[in-house]
Amino acid sequence: MNDNPELVRAWIDLSGLVSGEYAVEVKISVDASPVRVLYVEPAQIQVKLENLVQREYTVQVVENGQLPLGYKKDTAQVEPSKVSVSGSESQMARVAGVRVIQDISGGY
Repeated sequence: MNDNPELVRAWIDLSGLVSGEYAVEVKISVDASPVRVLYVEPAQIQVKLENLVQREYTVQVVENGQLPLGYKKDTAQVEPSKVSVSGSESQMARVAGVRVIQDISGGY
């Protein structure tokens, strides 16, 4: 008996679908004989497709702490000053901005 897991494949076809929620049929292929598929469990799976969103954000510098005595603070600069963030629509709705926290207290 051959126990090669590559002989059995399960997949779903998402081609032609746009953003939304779907019940998609699970398809099975068996490359062994004599084999017959009696049933597929689960026969369908629920999927939610979302558009991919990409936005550009200016990186904000947030200073944390107090400068040690005798030091003078200058304007913080960050490179790159803008970054591109991408993700699903629902996840990107949660992104308010991009920031870097700079500890200026001098502690290590």
